[in-house]
Amino acid sequence: FVTAGATQDLDDTVRGAFLLRRVRGLEIFPWRLRPDGRFESQGRRVLAWKESAAISEARVRVSRSGTIATLVRSATEGALFVEQRRIPLPDSLVRSPLPIEIAFRGATPFLIVAREGLGLEVLEYE
Repeated sequence: FVTAGATQDLDDTVRGAFLLRRVRGLEIFPWRLRPDGRFESQGRRVLAWKESAAISEARVRVSRSGTIATLVRSATEGALFVEQRRIPLPDSLVRSPLPIEIAFRGATPFLIVAREGLGLEVLEYE
């Protein structure tokens, strides 16, 4: 187990995902908990991450519509995954000791990045 995230949508369904480190690398496991108590697993998705890279930071966030955004950083690489699409992070973010958070505008994720001496910066990816 690496990390997990969840959110409640407008019809009271809780949508979430677990990020696990497996032999094949990283896998994300989406799930839903319906208002009537039914739990639904939505399979697994493999994320393109070097198996040997030690993870220094990981976050999973889920939008109200179910879009999963995953941030993973190590000492040498970093990526934002939107569902399974990998978006490499710039070196300045990989090396930064400051936190990075994921937020959503609708179903579109963006990053909120702390910049030393500057405050916060919003980074959007298409």
